[in-house]
Amino acid sequence: MAKRTKKATKDLIQEFGEIVKAVRDEAIRMADAKATKKSRIAERWRQLDQETIASVIPDIVDETLFVLLNAIDGEELALRFRSASGVEVDLIADGGHELAGWYYGDWREKSAERWNPVLPDDF
Repeated sequence: MAKRTKKATKDLIQEFGEIVKAVRDEAIRMADAKATKKSRIAERWRQLDQETIASVIPDIVDETLFVLLNAIDGEELALRFRSASGVEVDLIADGGHELAGWYYGDWREKSAERWNPVLPDDF
């Protein structure tokens, strides 16, 4: 198997990032919908201020994805990703232990759904 160039590897990681962004956006849309439907979740959430709920939903989704990506970066979770072209990507080796950083530094802010700024003391 031929060794990939750094650019090719980065492009594959960016493809993975597109999937992460799509998952993020769908999770936020689903939570928004649950907040307004008749459900047990909506009943609990109605006790809270709707503006607060709208604000914390992306925070919770972002923190969850960050923890998952950080577990991959920290080699606690070994995952491989198969690109659309069929190339298998080792997210630990090819991600360079930077997936969580790419998430907060790039992918999250380019997603379609709302996000809140990260403050320096958030980490």
